[in-house]
Amino acid sequence: MTTSIDSATTNTMSANVSGVPRCVLLGLGQGGCAAAEYVHKHYGQGNLQLLLADTAEATEPPASASAASRRLLFGRELAGGEGCHGDRALAAAAFQADQVLFGEQLGACRLLLVTVTLGGGTGTGVLLPLVEYAAGMGLPVLVLASTPYSFEGEDRVQLSDAERRRLQELCRAFVVLPADALQGTMPAVPAVDVAFGRLALWLGEVAAGMLQPYINPLPEPPLAKDSASPAIATSKGVGAKGKMLSSKAQEQLFFSFSELSLGIFSATEPTRYNGQNLDVPTFQRRGIGIDRGDGAE
Repeated sequence: MTTSIDSATTNTMSANVSGVPRCVLLGLGQGGCAAAEYVHKHYGQGNLQLLLADTAEATEPPASASAASRRLLFGRELAGGEGCHGDRALAAAAFQADQVLFGEQLGACRLLLVTVTLGGGTGTGVLLPLVEYAAGMGLPVLVLASTPYSFEGEDRVQLSDAERRRLQELCRAFVVLPADALQGTMPAVPAVDVAFGRLALWLGEVAAGMLQPYINPLPEPPLAKDSASPAIATSKGVGAKGKMLSSKAQEQLFFSFSELSLGIFSATEPTRYNGQNLDVPTFQRRGIGIDRGDGAE
């Protein structure tokens, strides 16, 4: 496998976060790489490491040394850096020839998310052996894939039912987006680059959502000690953020409704209807209790 990746580069790709990457986003094949690059460009922060894997050399030179360091080329000696042209057996062999080096690039990551567009030789042929290898390392693996467009023809490479079941067994999540669902957002006969660009964007946005806890960690949920629910915590003087409420705030949790003075109307005849005194507030006439709320300041 030809790659310029080194551990110093991969472990410092996210300047905002110290330590080893928590998550690796792997773009597999041309379409998968486009989706992964989209995520890195628009959401690339936090403990996220990007790798781009293919059996074909990149058609454009890398924008920088760091961009070049993210690329993995599987099976140069087998495919000659020219891709597999729909030959999924060749693609699988290309990965297996470099699987040990691939594993080294994963390092100490805690989660692997693979983006891939099915239908070509590389994506479809490499996906299962790659997931099997990563799962064998003990890594949780998520796969986000897309089916081919119908206009690509029936000769596009498909996963067998057995392969799908195997991927579902190995992956924490195996999500497949139907490319044809995008047809309604494009002209009847879309330009090929537009169609695949839309697909990469869709894959990228869904991948970003799946990686949200790694890209932008979620806030800690409110916890209340020795309580089964926020309502119980509130009744004990604990606010929604787990902080003790001030005495004034605790007093505001409880409403005491006594009989109210009718003021200037106390010397007049009450307004009655069907035996009810309409001058008395409705909640008192009907015996309705008032929810004290969550007690937040």
